[in-house]
Amino acid sequence: MSDALLLRPSEAAELLGVSRSKVYELAQAGDLAGALRLGGSVRIHRPTLEAWLAEQAAGVGIRRAPATSQASVQSSIDMHRRPATAEHLSRPP
Repeated sequence: MSDALLLRPSEAAELLGVSRSKVYELAQAGDLAGALRLGGSVRIHRPTLEAWLAEQAAGVGIRRAPATSQASVQSSIDMHRRPATAEHLSRPP
């Protein structure tokens, strides 16, 4: 798995130990921390997902994944990518 800022569903599935289709299902339901839509693609913001996993492992409890603010994701992406690629982010309708 790469150290990319945004994970593909297959990479997130590997990290979580679930199927790729389960990642899509969780993302669609809003139960996957860091999930966002880039055009027609689903990507998972790795730092948000990893922070949520660490919280779960620490025994904070199972609860709905926190919403990832577009500004937070945008800021993180801007730090790691050229600004021209950041304009492609959009929230699903």
